[in-house]
Amino acid sequence: MKKHLLYLLIILPVVVSGQEFYKNESGKIVYEKTFDKPNLTKEELFTFSKRWLANRFESAESVIQTEDKESGEIIGIGNMEIKEPDVKSVSMWKIRVRFRMMINVKDGKVRLRFYDLNEMKVGDY
Repeated sequence: MKKHLLYLLIILPVVVSGQEFYKNESGKIVYEKTFDKPNLTKEELFTFSKRWLANRFESAESVIQTEDKESGEIIGIGNMEIKEPDVKSVSMWKIRVRFRMMINVKDGKVRLRFYDLNEMKVGDY
């Protein structure tokens, strides 16, 4: 299982270009990325972020745990499947990762943070 998490940490930068990983105070890995959108207001970016969640996940309502439009913060939980070829064979492996996420918006900026990454399931297909 640790082998797959290590591989995930190696391959995730390829999947998510322009990434920023670091470890928080408790030693857990955090991904954080800031986007500059100088022509968009906080309200527009908040609406765009909720729309992104709805398009990226099956249901924004099932992902969003709390949202505060005034402060520009959305907190949610989600999971994603990552598929990669197994370099030792012709098969593919997949890993499903559960995570928490936080989106903070203000005029012209969006910060996206993924944290509490946990492996849910590993398998071949």
